[in-house]
Amino acid sequence: ARYGIRGALTVVQMVMSGMFDRFSKLELYFAESQVGWVPIYLEQMDHNYSRHRHWAEEIYQMKPLGRPPSEYIKQHILWGFFDDPVGIKLRHEIGVDKIIWGGDFPHVESDWPNSGEALGKQFEGVPENEQALMVAGNAARFMHLD
Repeated sequence: ARYGIRGALTVVQMVMSGMFDRFSKLELYFAESQVGWVPIYLEQMDHNYSRHRHWAEEIYQMKPLGRPPSEYIKQHILWGFFDDPVGIKLRHEIGVDKIIWGGDFPHVESDWPNSGEALGKQFEGVPENEQALMVAGNAARFMHLD
């Protein structure tokens, strides 16, 4: 199953609860989240998990994860962006196959009617195959579209 979500659930809760071990094919999409912050988030999740997992397992009977938290996130989460040059520079830390551009029309964040121009600036120097994934390919795969 694949669902787009926003709101109260957090990635940390989903990973630490073992949800992705129970639902190994589940993929989630976080729209309008920007992506530049994701690499440090992945690093910090692994760091904090390794530092605190032992007492959490003992005190809260938390089941240990089978892999580092970042691996679950990289496998199961897709991230949306609309204007994030830093995120595009860091795309390989996140996974080019896990990033989806959205124009966010008609919201204030939208660059419409100049979306193509704005996106072109962000994609300067990005190979065409990676651009195609982030603009359409990843969304089509996630939504099971041809």
